[in-house]
Amino acid sequence: MPKFPLTLTQNDIYFDQLHHPDNPLYNVGGYIRLKQIQPEKLVNVHRQLVLSDEIFGLRIVSSADGLAQHISQDRTTALQVLDFSAEA
Repeated sequence: MPKFPLTLTQNDIYFDQLHHPDNPLYNVGGYIRLKQIQPEKLVNVHRQLVLSDEIFGLRIVSSADGLAQHISQDRTTALQVLDFSAEA
């Protein structure tokens, strides 16, 4: 598996998160309100997306040689679906 050095920005974010693990500065979150979806299709499309784009396999590893990144073929494709349609 070929490994590549982190970019300067990746290094900055990595070390900032090590020093401030409780600071969610780099976490991007949100939600989408979906109506009339078919959960099984959503789960399937999510799985296809994760398997088709290398960014979902990006891994940062630390070793005696320092930090590096590589693209892993191991991907987590599970998507938890929470149905709040019965809630106010």
